[in-house]
Amino acid sequence: MSSSLLDPDWDSLGAECWNDWKKSGDYLKQDEEYRTPVAFDTETTGFGWFDELFCVTVAWRRPNGELASHYLEIESAASANAAIARMILSEAHRLIGHNLRFDLQMVERKGIIAWDAMPVYKWEDTETICHLLNENKRKGLKFVAEHLLGETTNESKDLAAHRRHLGVKKDEGYHVLDRAVLMPYAIKDAEFTLRIWEKLHPVVAAEEELLALYRREMKLMDVLATMYRSGMRVDKPALGEAIKAWSVRLLAAENAVREAGKDEGLNPSSPDQLLAAFKRCGVTTVTETNKDYLAPIAERDSEAGALARAILEYRSVQKIYKTYLIGLRDEIGDEDVFHVNIRQNGAITGRTSSGAEKGDD
Repeated sequence: MSSSLLDPDWDSLGAECWNDWKKSGDYLKQDEEYRTPVAFDTETTGFGWFDELFCVTVAWRRPNGELASHYLEIESAASANAAIARMILSEAHRLIGHNLRFDLQMVERKGIIAWDAMPVYKWEDTETICHLLNENKRKGLKFVAEHLLGETTNESKDLAAHRRHLGVKKDEGYHVLDRAVLMPYAIKDAEFTLRIWEKLHPVVAAEEELLALYRREMKLMDVLATMYRSGMRVDKPALGEAIKAWSVRLLAAENAVREAGKDEGLNPSSPDQLLAAFKRCGVTTVTETNKDYLAPIAERDSEAGALARAILEYRSVQKIYKTYLIGLRDEIGDEDVFHVNIRQNGAITGRTSSGAEKGDD
């Protein structure tokens, strides 16, 4: 394993980034008309509230128009590279991101830069621009880069092969990957974001009403981010009691399915075992176990009807127990606050949606 590739000299790479940025800064001082928008992206251990970033990538245009892009591995908020990222993000004329709110909150949570040090008037979000221009089209960064910029990337395939080589799964995060494999793609994400903004922002800026709507969306992003960061307080003792009560109900519902299905070892989550249970109840025409199919059967006054009702009840109880109660417990961790993630651009027809963050494929 080559230390130069898999364990780079992070301080040297950070110094290169800083020197490159200072050259742009020197030009900025000489020409007040020159402004430096910076696109940035973060790589993180996951997409949840408790996950952390481990790198920041940045991209901007040098005074001669050349594209500058760098990777900053962030070990802690006190590291030299964190200080470099802090300076660049605070000095940038514009901060551009694709799903910018996620990256802003990640650099804040890492302690790199305070939220108030990144004022809304600096914000530019290419995902929001894509949504405003065509709400029905996919907005993932790689998709937009391919269809707008004509770029192609083997990132998904290469990273999947690398994970197989390492013996890790995708949900284990990007931080477990060798940086020699990850770095080029991480840097490309910042470059793609800058180039997408350069192409699409003039389209928005050309229409006064659309530009006003876009700036209002940036203010809304700040409001939604504040809600996410503040969260909703949870009564943990009450949640614990609810989990206990519903675990008893779930066990009872599971036993009811087994009793109705005439099999003490029946797995209520196995479609094949449920179909076999219907045969034991004298019904051989049942071919599916989804809700829509079972609902009419559940209305029958028969053994098959009792089994269908037991299955539907079990699934209802299981959803409340696992999805809502256990899901809420896992989301709040050691805290007593639930951070609600509202996707500003997550649905068409002008609505918002909520749910877990996703990658930018």
